[in-house]
Formats: sequence, structure tokens, C-alpha cells
Amino acid sequence: MIYTKITIMAALLFLSNTVVAKESKFGVGVGINDYFTIQLPIEIEGLLIEPSISIHNRNEDSSSPSEIYKNEREEVRTIVGIFKNISKSKVIQYFYGIKLGYISSKYNDSRVSTSSNTSYSTETDGYLIAPTFGVQYYFLSNMSIGIDVSFTYTDKEGERINSVSSSTEISDTDLTEYATESEIVLRYYFE
Repeated sequence: MIYTKITIMAALLFLSNTVVAKESKFGVGVGINDYFTIQLPIEIEGLLIEPSISIHNRNEDSSSPSEIYKNEREEVRTIVGIFKNISKSKVIQYFYGIKLGYISSKYNDSRVSTSSNTSYSTETDGYLIAPTFGVQYYFLSNMSIGIDVSFTYTDKEGERINSVSSSTEISDTDLTEYATESEIVLRYYFE
């Protein structure tokens, strides 16, 4: 919960600074990869500041005569990206920077068979740090398409509940992940 408050406060801080900026552009964006992302890009004097929220849902069900399997995964990310523009072209812009954010995840897996019933559920939350490089191409004066590439580090902790037939075990869990992620982004800037 503290990570959510920090992320929201950071976003409000950056938004309040944009009110006094003379050369700022505000917009809305959509990012697509495994996550569906809504972004609020703000360009200020060579910087791109981009608060966003990302949602990932995956549900899988399968069954056979001897087994029923269900897998549900949900993850929500609240992120603020801070990027420096490194190109001089008005049509193509390259930028680099960092994304900082809060992650909340829920996983549920269950397997029911003729011989046993097993399930586990995990709820975690934590933070994300992602150095990022990106490029956006302005195909209209106020609309761009681009790609962001990130090296993402996540650190989450929470609780895991394992159930096998009639016994249940509850344990703490820590999860650290490293991954590269790419995202196609469509941004529209208000004039």
C-alpha cells in the first residue's frame, strides 16, 4: 500500500510541475504487450514524463476425463516513467530514462483429479525499476507511434497458500524477477 501512495505522490508532483512549464504538451497513450496500458504522456522542455497503469489478466481452463485444471493470473502496475529526449528531429524522437512503479499480483492454480486435489494461491505486491530506451515517430503533428524497450527488475513479497487434498500450508514468499520487455505505444497529444 505504501508503494501506491509513493507512486501517486510522485505522479502528482510531476503533474504540478507541468502547470508552470511554458512548452508542455499533454496527451493520452495506449501501450500494448502482455499488459494493456493507459498512459498520460507529458512533454516538458526535452523531457517525457509518463504516469501509467497496466493490467494483465490470463485465465486458462482445461479438463480431461481424469483431471480439471484452472489457472488464473492478474497483475496491476502503477508506473511513472521519466525520460530524456535525445534527438533533434521533430518527426522521430529517441529517448532514454527509467520507469518506477508499484506492482500487485494474484495467482490461483488448482488441479482436481481422481486421486487428489491440489491448489495454490499467491498474493504479492512490491516495486518495479526499469531502465528504458524508446523511439516515437510522429505520423501527424500531435500523434505518434513508437516502441519502448525496458530491462525490468521487480521485487515482490506476499503470502502463498498451498492446499493438497485435506492439508493446507501458508507461507511467506519473496519473488525477484529480471526481464526484458518491449511495448508498442500509440500516443495522442492535445493541442
